[in-house]
Amino acid sequence: MDVDVFATLQAVGTLLYKASQKSVLFSLATVFLKIYSAVLLIDFVLIIFNRNLGEDFRKLRYGTTLHPTVSYAGAAKRWKEITSKLDGENPSHYKVAVLEADAFIERLIGKMGYEGRNLKERLDKVKEGRLISMSAIREAHEVRNRIIREEDYMLSRDDAKETLGKFQKLLDELRLLS
Repeated sequence: MDVDVFATLQAVGTLLYKASQKSVLFSLATVFLKIYSAVLLIDFVLIIFNRNLGEDFRKLRYGTTLHPTVSYAGAAKRWKEITSKLDGENPSHYKVAVLEADAFIERLIGKMGYEGRNLKERLDKVKEGRLISMSAIREAHEVRNRIIREEDYMLSRDDAKETLGKFQKLLDELRLLS
């Protein structure tokens, strides 16, 4: 039975080929369809280039169509305010810098569309591989938790810089400081 179907298709193909060689109408229809296909292909290419491809890439990378609604200048200004707390000699300012950085990152991830009551819950909703800096953010968040939970937790300037550097990886990844 399969041979009969193949033979029938071959016969139809031969018949169409012979008809196209002898029929002006069939030749015109073939030319029209080729032109129409070319126009459709050009339209498709133009649509692809005129779309907001950045939005599509963000959706693929971060798992959400939303991206942070933080301006570059606003993020840079806020980050500079946070990091300026490391300039002094007061260790409590270092802790405040880490706490403020954690809150800033939490709001940022919330604005990306990830819901949760806190940073840990929001990070748990981010699919694995969506954020390159995920492990660094988790480590920095653990420092924040130690500051909150341990009354006598000591944080040196170098440790605070390292922790802020881990948070900054996300800002660099999202290109909010460039």
